[in-house]
Amino acid sequence: MSDPSLAAKAVEVAKSQWGRLDSLIINHGSLDPVKKVGESSAEEWRKAFDVNVFSAVGLVCKVVIFMFSFVMYKLFSFFLSFSRPTARLKPNQNH
Repeated sequence: MSDPSLAAKAVEVAKSQWGRLDSLIINHGSLDPVKKVGESSAEEWRKAFDVNVFSAVGLVCKVVIFMFSFVMYKLFSFFLSFSRPTARLKPNQNH
């Protein structure tokens, strides 16, 4: 998951196939570098953090935005459905 565009692609697949996303399970990672700190380079650690930490953060950000917009759409639709029948139930003011 070192490619940041994969998070957006995963959300788009979920949106196009199912129209929603109910949960997110992040199960990826790399153990590299498996050596003493003094024997590894900063670049190796940077790559490890990109794969293990920052790719997960990128995925969470994309999913949270999508899930929040879906929830807001559902809430708006829910409250809109109540506003229409309520308008018809108001007493006639002409009497």
